Amino acid sequence: MNMKTFARRLGAGRALYHVYHAPIGWVRRIVRDTPWRRFVAWRGRAAMRAAAGNLPSINWSMEELEGAPEVNFLTGTKFWDQTMFCAWTLFAHAGRPLRLVLWDDGTLNRDTCEIFHRTFSSSCRVVKRSDVEAQLQAFIDSRPTLLQRRLVYPHLRKVTDIHALDQGWKLVLDSDMLFFQRPDAILNWLDDPQEPLLMKDVQTSYGRSLEALQAICGKPLQEQLNVGVCGLNSRDIIWEDLEKWHSELIADGKASYYDEQALVAMMASSSRPEVLDGNAYICLPSGEEISTPRGVLHHYVAGAKLEYFTTAWRKALQMGLEAIK
Repeated sequence: MNMKTFARRLGAGRALYHVYHAPIGWVRRIVRDTPWRRFVAWRGRAAMRAAAGNLPSINWSMEELEGAPEVNFLTGTKFWDQTMFCAWTLFAHAGRPLRLVLWDDGTLNRDTCEIFHRTFSSSCRVVKRSDVEAQLQAFIDSRPTLLQRRLVYPHLRKVTDIHALDQGWKLVLDSDMLFFQRPDAILNWLDDPQEPLLMKDVQTSYGRSLEALQAICGKPLQEQLNVGVCGLNSRDIIWEDLEKWHSELIADGKASYYDEQALVAMMASSSRPEVLDGNAYICLPSGEEISTPRGVLHHYVAGAKLEYFTTAWRKALQMGLEAIK
């Protein structure tokens, strides 16, 4: 059975509603999505995309990149500009060699890849979705539900695609984030990862109660974990457990937009994750914080989206340019 056939049998239409349409509607309600605000956001996003294609290059020699840690993004045509700004502001403030790995969601085109290579040169490599699909096919028999749902729930690919094909510690970042200072906690983790690395959320958002999730995995879960910054050891992932947990999560059509976050929280229950300081690595920054950034990192979830597209990226660009002078 191929992947698309299996996805249809899972009820892709219903899953797509739960993992895409429902959360998008929720976000729009939060930001009071009036026609004027939509226009302002669209205009800001267009300017952001134009700027993303013309950022100053940040290049390191092959000798300097030897042994440099990797930072991973799942991205595509719809989000490449956000990925670009997150990666560029990280590299600008890090002040040291890092390698960028882009995991294609199936929509990256040649022109977009050329922009990334022009900006980051030898620091950047792209893993095409076609290459991932070919290698993941071998996993289907033992992990069918988990691997097939990734077709209709792209967030899951940050676990399946990035961690199933290789071993070792990997840092995966969401694209809708910006850096404003040197992220010492992240850089230190990259140099010597010992436990999973995660962000602190503004509230516990796993799509279900802690009690329900703890009943599934059999262990207490830490509250308020956010996967905008997610460092995991691929070797520590017990895929059989993940398949079982995921199957229970989506039983009876109960799929949630937050299933990736719930699964990572369940995996983290077997360790003592390092959770970034929520006052410095900020999920859902306030309007005041966006106007005058004091934090190291902002994650622009829910109601912060409008100001992300109109104000935040401009401030981040200005501070990034100052950092690379």
